[in-house]
Amino acid sequence: MKRSILLALVATLALTVSFSSVATAATGESAQASAKKGKGKAKGCKGKAKGKGKGCKGRGASSGLPLTPGTYDGKDGVGLVFKGGQKASLEFAGGDSKTCVPIPIGTEATSVSSTATSFKASGESSGSLALKWSITVMPGLKYRLVLDSGFAFPDQDPCNKPGAVFSGTLTKAG
Repeated sequence: MKRSILLALVATLALTVSFSSVATAATGESAQASAKKGKGKAKGCKGKAKGKGKGCKGRGASSGLPLTPGTYDGKDGVGLVFKGGQKASLEFAGGDSKTCVPIPIGTEATSVSSTATSFKASGESSGSLALKWSITVMPGLKYRLVLDSGFAFPDQDPCNKPGAVFSGTLTKAG
């Protein structure tokens, strides 16, 4: 009996996550415009001898941003797939005691924004398994994920675990 309930739970969860995670990517044009606006106008760099002005250091590829399209892995089963532009998805291995996510999931971002110094994405899904998440990636590919999760299945105790925080450093896997 318990095994059939568990199998029904897994099947329902898989369908819920795959069908309810519809990406409605935000335009984010203002974020792109503001990132382009300051290009070449860094304070302290222009006209300074040998580039010693404040604001000239710490820029470029060493900052780890902006993200390039690909798959990024973090710790505790956290993963981020950046598809470029305004498309990204969260991959989470599940099974963590801080969440109500029993199996690996993937859910599309409904909002994505990026600047020269940070990348932010968030999303949510509802149904049998309700998720709400937000990830921020900072220079050096340091990340902070906040995940709210919950479910209410027949013949099961409901689960509600808001505010689970995961942090670490992402590494590009592909």
